[in-house]
Amino acid sequence: MKMAKKLLAVVLTGVMAVSMLTGCALSDKVKAEALEKALNSDQVKTAAEESGKTAEANTKYDYKSDLNNVAGKAWNNENGMKAGKDDNFKDTYVDKLVTYNNGANKYFTYVVDITKVKTSNKSEWTTRAVALRKAVTQKTFGATAEKIKDYNSDATKMTAKFGIDFKSVTTNVGGSNKTTNYAIIVFEAGANS
Repeated sequence: MKMAKKLLAVVLTGVMAVSMLTGCALSDKVKAEALEKALNSDQVKTAAEESGKTAEANTKYDYKSDLNNVAGKAWNNENGMKAGKDDNFKDTYVDKLVTYNNGANKYFTYVVDITKVKTSNKSEWTTRAVALRKAVTQKTFGATAEKIKDYNSDATKMTAKFGIDFKSVTTNVGGSNKTTNYAIIVFEAGANS
């Protein structure tokens, strides 16, 4: 009987651990989809439009989970973000589209402070989505390393695919710990095959 109780306790512990990991992964996917919805909303397209310069209505953003691991690699890159601990991290990476080389492939990263995003509702992503669309529009689409990769074969419509990873940085400010949550968004460069 004691052995059965021990075995049951081990099984329950395993089930709880797996459910916690799955819940975190599901939460990240829901957040990524909320960003995708915000990026493609008419409200964000209109706010990001610069008169006579862009065609926001013809640009679509698709979440591509295959790119999530690239975002994680960029975050941990010792010569780059250093897991948010780079001395100039905020000035260099937050709210900026920055080039990231992963071997022969080129990407662009965009880091967003999401500390105040409490739910996965697209409305909480709206202002961040407007800024992100503007940054991508300024970079433009094309088949070179300096531009965002366009996944659409129609020359009048663009499709940007993005991956995303979520990280936290805890710093000690005035004797108390402060945690900042970030979303690392990544796009492929046009030169990648």
